[in-house]
Amino acid sequence: MKKVKLLSKAEMKNVTGGNVCSTGNWASYDICYNCSIAYGLSVEHAANSCSRYQQTT
Repeated sequence: MKKVKLLSKAEMKNVTGGNVCSTGNWASYDICYNCSIAYGLSVEHAANSCSRYQQTT
């Protein structure tokens, strides 16, 4: 499993408020992964769906 940077509280507020996830402009693996999880995707599906983004380490 890939190591994922969890979003900060401020970033998660944007996710749960719809600001980041609703735009679909997920510029990083971390945002894509967290939004995918927020939308109910499984961990494996989220990782596969977001693999096109360069993952930060």
